[in-house]
Amino acid sequence: MNGRIGKLWLPRLASLGLATGSWTILHMARSQPHVLWIRHMPMLLYLPWIATLPLAGAAGAYICRRAGGGPKACFDAGLFPAAVWFGLVSLGFTAMAVGSQLDRPEWLCIAVGLLNWAVLPGSAVVIGATPFLISTKVPERI
Repeated sequence: MNGRIGKLWLPRLASLGLATGSWTILHMARSQPHVLWIRHMPMLLYLPWIATLPLAGAAGAYICRRAGGGPKACFDAGLFPAAVWFGLVSLGFTAMAVGSQLDRPEWLCIAVGLLNWAVLPGSAVVIGATPFLISTKVPERI
C-alpha cells in the first residue's frame, strides 16, 4: 500500500465512515435531537451523536499514528469529517442562494448551520484525536 494512502486517506476515510455510521445507527435507533431555538430558527443538537464523535476522531488518529503519520497527519485524519461536513453545508447554502431560495443572505441561518454541522462535530472529533497529537511514541505494529 502506498504510504500516502496508509497515512492519509485510510485514516481519514475510517474517521469519516465511523462518524457517519454512528449518526446512521443512532438515526435508525430513533434517537431524537434536542431542539434549541435561536431567534426564529431551530438548531437541532444530536447530543448522542456528538458524544460518539470523539471515538471516530480517535480511531482516525490511531490508524494514522500506526501507519507512521506525524501529529499533523493525525490531526488531519481526526478533523476530516468536520471538513467534509463544512464543505457540504457550504455547498448547500451556495446552491440555495443560486437557486433563489434565499431571498437575502440570512447570515444567522448560515452561521447556525455551520455551527451545528461543522464546528460542534469538528470540536468533538478533535477532542478524540488530541491524545494522539500529544503522544510522540509510535505504537508497535502487531
